[in-house]
Amino acid sequence: MTVGILARVWSVSYGLPDVYHPDEPRIVERAVRFHTGDLNPRFFNWPSLYMYLLSGVYGLAYGMLGVGGAEGIGGVVESFARDPAPFYLLGRLVTAAFGIATIAVLYVVAAESYGPTVALLASLFLALNLLHIRDSHFITTDVPLTCLITLAVLFVLRYWREGRARDALWSGLFAGLAASMKYPGGLMLFPFVLAHVFRPLPLGQPRRRRLASRELALGVAAASVGFVAGTPYALLTPRAFVAGVTSELREVGSVQFGNEGDLPGYLFHLVHSLPEGMGVPVLACSLIGLALALLGGAPRDLILLAFPVPYFLLIGSWSSRFERYALPLLPFLSLLAGLGLVAMARHVRERRWRLVQQWRPGVGLALMACLLIAPELPRIGYFHALLARPDTRVLAAAWIEREIPPGSRIALEPYSPSLPLAPVLSREAPQRGYRIGRLSPYDLDTLLDRQVEYVVLSGFMFQRHEKACDHFSQECRFYRDVQQRGTLLLALEPGLDGQPLWVGDIYSPLTRLYERTRPGPSMKVYRLPLRRDP
Repeated sequence: MTVGILARVWSVSYGLPDVYHPDEPRIVERAVRFHTGDLNPRFFNWPSLYMYLLSGVYGLAYGMLGVGGAEGIGGVVESFARDPAPFYLLGRLVTAAFGIATIAVLYVVAAESYGPTVALLASLFLALNLLHIRDSHFITTDVPLTCLITLAVLFVLRYWREGRARDALWSGLFAGLAASMKYPGGLMLFPFVLAHVFRPLPLGQPRRRRLASRELALGVAAASVGFVAGTPYALLTPRAFVAGVTSELREVGSVQFGNEGDLPGYLFHLVHSLPEGMGVPVLACSLIGLALALLGGAPRDLILLAFPVPYFLLIGSWSSRFERYALPLLPFLSLLAGLGLVAMARHVRERRWRLVQQWRPGVGLALMACLLIAPELPRIGYFHALLARPDTRVLAAAWIEREIPPGSRIALEPYSPSLPLAPVLSREAPQRGYRIGRLSPYDLDTLLDRQVEYVVLSGFMFQRHEKACDHFSQECRFYRDVQQRGTLLLALEPGLDGQPLWVGDIYSPLTRLYERTRPGPSMKVYRLPLRRDP
């Protein structure tokens, strides 16, 4: 448990005061805006539970406790305007707390259903899961969703065993909260309904009354309450809610930038997301556990699989592919890996192999577990070592402020360094600043007409454009023009020899860790030629 805590809290301030994850501001800025008195998120592509939760945390820390000199609720907005970095740090700690809690809840789930040995192995595998560790560092909904799903599983299995109404209530409530954290969390109702179907009937109760039972109705009602409690404007502004959900469905159903030509969703997660996150040995062990659970067909195992199977089918059907989509699968796969490892150890013991005949019980199992997690320990250590080094965007920003005169016009590609604005554009900006604009359109002559003097290119953009020039002919033409007519002033590499990264690496390293020397994308700074009058 201690390792799991350290792995999720260590380097949690990575990148700050810059924010590299594009999803973090969407949550944090709305959580702060709620303190103006307007509680409508006006954004329903995602549900709003995490926004309200963080808003409450900010109110407690900055309003009631007066952190940062804030006084009253209005101090939250004022403090954020002065310095947003502490808000992001606090929000990341909340995400890390969800990640740590998931490890503890998973232990309880596995211990109650499969025994302490499987529970210890499952929690160990999740604690050392690099994908779960990485995303516990950022303010996104995937890690909190995973925690709520694991809590729901705990009470679903209790309801199946005991049939108590309070367990049905908690099962539904956490399923509803999971859906209010991220919409696919609503799939947790499948295990609840299956647990109700498999639950032994009380003596004398006819089977036709199973689907009309009080416990089933109570769980579904609790799920509805949980969802509405976290996303109340789904009822208050139904038209905007439906429009937001529809927009999100279109987004995940379309190929997003950087996903061109990648694997289909199912294969992407099977051969990329899960091996990168869990490690190949642990994933292989979990697949053994999955096969045993499916072949056994026990009600307990089928209930356990009633969420991850449909969820995997769902994310596998999306054209949008990010490694973090696989996070809710990780507690289930970690538990299955524990089951698979125990089954293999039992097989070895029953064979009475000469090598292990004289071992005490459990020694072979411990050795096998160590062999499984051994490759992950250096990966986790190197991941944190990378986060401790200056990002390429930080180095590029320092070079620009040192070498490029203040007031220069600079066009920035997305995922570029954060630079101070010139006072002419921002009253509160420092005296040293630049006239900054987004690199749009990708046309050199247009930039020259606008008197842009410098262009900053990010590998998260130009490497993906150049990888698919048939789709991005204008962008590739622009890069060629800049190379031919401009002057390259700075080129920084993260140690990957100019090779493009996966989409999920835009905010933190995950893939090809040992090839990197520092986090961040490739960075290039060009000085553009002067516009010559005809």
